[in-house]
Order: sequence, then structure tokens, then C-alpha cells
Amino acid sequence: MAKAAIILCQGGLSQAKPPAISYDTSRGEIRRLSGWEGDMRMIQPAMQFRVRFATLLVLTMTILLPLESVFGSGIARRDAVRSEEQHRQEAVQLAKEAADHGKQGDVGLFLSSAEAALQHAFKAGKDSRVDAGITELKQALEQGSAGHGDVAIQHAEQAVIHLSGK
Repeated sequence: MAKAAIILCQGGLSQAKPPAISYDTSRGEIRRLSGWEGDMRMIQPAMQFRVRFATLLVLTMTILLPLESVFGSGIARRDAVRSEEQHRQEAVQLAKEAADHGKQGDVGLFLSSAEAALQHAFKAGKDSRVDAGITELKQALEQGSAGHGDVAIQHAEQAVIHLSGK
């Protein structure tokens, strides 16, 4: 066991008096010696801070981690609902654009807008109105690809009605 003795007294370092403080390098401890009779262990103040901080951290995490599942899921669900609503609104807008392009006779833009509306409708969550809108958009794409413009426009307009919830 490696032990270094530091002798402190008011006049400076001296070999005549017993060591007042010793540092045990094998244990990393500072000991305060009370004469030759014995010693009283003293943990370094930095070590005391570390122990207190670690204890506080463990207690805080023990209390807060179970609460994360209660409050965290609510936040995540709220964000998911907001995202689904944004996708629904985007699908409605794109389905309206598809119907307008179909009325103008532009089949290419009709198909691209209807396809984009369908992709957003897929991300708009599970709902009977969304499912009906997806079915209408699929029919609009099928009819538009077959060259049946009037029927495709009707399906796109029905998709708008179902997706907007009206």
C-alpha cells in the first residue's frame, strides 16, 4: 500500500510533528490524522459532490422515467394527429387540383395530381371517410388512365367530398 505523508504545521513543513493529513494513493483517500492515536477518514469535497450529484440524478430519473410514458405518448399522439390532418388537407387540395385539370382536359396533370392526392390520403390515418376517399382516388386514376375523363373527374370530386368530411 503506497502511502504519502504530508506534514502540515503553522510554520510550514516539519518532520518533528506527526502528520496532520495523509493521502492514500491506492484508495484515493485523504485522511485527517489526529495525532498518533488514530485517524478519521475524510472524503475529498469533490468526491462528496460527485456522490451527491449521482444520487440526485438517480432519484430524478427514477421519478421522471415512468412519467415519460404517460406524458410522452400524449405528445407523440398529438403530433401524429396533426400530421394526419395535414396529409388529409393536402390530399383534399390535390384532389381539387386533379378535378380542375380534368375539366381543362389535361390528362397528364390530372393523373399526377390524383396520384399525389392518393399518396397523401394513405398517410392521413385510418378513418372510414379517408378509406372512401382513397377508393375514389383509385377509381379516378383508373378511369383517367383509361381515357374516361368525365367519370374520372366525378371520382376526383367524390374523393374531395369524402376526404374533407362534408
